[in-house]
Amino acid sequence: MKSFIRSLIIFFTFWIGLIFAHAQGLLSAKEVLAKSIEYHDPEHQWNQLKSILNFHEQQPEKTVRKTRV
Repeated sequence: MKSFIRSLIIFFTFWIGLIFAHAQGLLSAKEVLAKSIEYHDPEHQWNQLKSILNFHEQQPEKTVRKTRV
């Protein structure tokens, strides 16, 4: 019985949270990106960064893939 009640509480908590999140409205991809940039780069320094990123991706039984950004 305790297990059933616990499952029921989890179930309703999940659905209430889902309904609450949906009621607040969904953000578009552009809005999510703008909010992310605003949060992570509040002083707008990212565009001034002069650097190169090198990625080495290795997968089993394949050669190493090198990418420069």
